[in-house]
Amino acid sequence: MIRTRVIFLCITLAAAPSGCASMLQGRSQTVIVSSEPAGAALHVDSADVGVTPAVVSLSRKTRHTLQVDLPGHAPRSDTAIPRADMGFAALNLLLFHPAIVAVGLATDLGTGAHKRFPSRTFVFELVRTDGGDGTAAAAVRPRWQPAPLGSRIRVRTIGVDSARPVVGTLVAMSGDSLAVQSKATSVRRMIPRSAVREIDVSLGADRISGIPDHAGMGALVGAITGAAIGALTHGVEGAYYFGLLFGAPGGLILGALSAAVLWPGDAWVRIR
Repeated sequence: MIRTRVIFLCITLAAAPSGCASMLQGRSQTVIVSSEPAGAALHVDSADVGVTPAVVSLSRKTRHTLQVDLPGHAPRSDTAIPRADMGFAALNLLLFHPAIVAVGLATDLGTGAHKRFPSRTFVFELVRTDGGDGTAAAAVRPRWQPAPLGSRIRVRTIGVDSARPVVGTLVAMSGDSLAVQSKATSVRRMIPRSAVREIDVSLGADRISGIPDHAGMGALVGAITGAAIGALTHGVEGAYYFGLLFGAPGGLILGALSAAVLWPGDAWVRIR
């Protein structure tokens, strides 16, 4: 008996190398850093990571210093500070075995996966210096680029098409106009800055927001399927028990997994 328990414990620990927070939201968080004017050198914790605008991945475990520098402009910096969010880590308590609960909580707390950065966008307004004594002068009209080229963006415009957002890939900048190409139709549309009302940029897959809808639909389909199977095999009483005790919970779990793994949406972040 003891040997069996030890083997089961080893299998359990090997099968659960990460916690709920680690699986659902990961150990790092993607943020977008932009500046006006665009094209400023971006440093994260003193490391050069490119130029603005840029999408960067920050470890949730610790705080990070973001700094942008552009010749002829005063440098700007900000600190990204993660905050504890125990919601996903608490899901470990629902797991069926104490060993999995312990491993999940230890992993989430040890890696910082239970934390998140309150803001996913960092925008730096750079002020031009006069080049003489270094005092700030009036800001000039900046070069505009709201997101990195190749980003998936969603633009709502002013005018007759305002109710239908333009969704596609930002393929080029032409002056103050965005060139957005639809993946489905391959049509490229030029959108001037003056016509832009809102801009959202996708920071990757969103594995969370779709879970309630998919889980609810899965529970409904599972309950109906379980009830039908129970009715065919055990009559009316079987329909009740199969639908309620097996079909609904199973469908709920499968629906939630499908939303998180198979059909995640876009993690849209408003940048304008």
